[in-house]
Amino acid sequence: IECTANRATLLGYSTIQHGDCHLYRIPLPPSLNGIIEFRSLTITLGWLSQINPRHQSYRMAKLEVSPGGDKNFSLGVERYPHQPTDKAIRRGTIFHERLEGEKATSFVDEGDILLRISYKTRSEKYNDNIDYGLSVSIEVGVDSSIDVYEEVRNLVMQRVRTSVCRSPVSRPHQC
Repeated sequence: IECTANRATLLGYSTIQHGDCHLYRIPLPPSLNGIIEFRSLTITLGWLSQINPRHQSYRMAKLEVSPGGDKNFSLGVERYPHQPTDKAIRRGTIFHERLEGEKATSFVDEGDILLRISYKTRSEKYNDNIDYGLSVSIEVGVDSSIDVYEEVRNLVMQRVRTSVCRSPVSRPHQC
């Protein structure tokens, strides 16, 4: 609905079934394509899971976020080093990771970030559906002339208009 010019935050939610994965296509600001400028990507995924207090893993279900396309999320970013290890952030029911970089990169995946949400279980007996929420922020430096918010907003609105014409409900694509 509203954000600063140098940042766009998108929110999503869904229900995922055991063994499935969802693929999200998040538009990148076209003005950032091939430009040497600071950029960051922050991904947060949250869900609730039943527990098994008698097991070392504790959580019965686990959701994972991974690139659906290239390993740098089509944005030329790498994991920010001053945060918990990538193994530690995958243990709970909140996945939060920040990636950043300044490299000029040509966008792939039709100018989108592809995010894959997958559901794995630690028990063959557990196969309940899991509700989750997703937040993705794309950001450039405060002194940047790129209006990330407006560019991403326009691309999202184009897709909303297109999907409303096709179907009243827009859902993540199955992998």
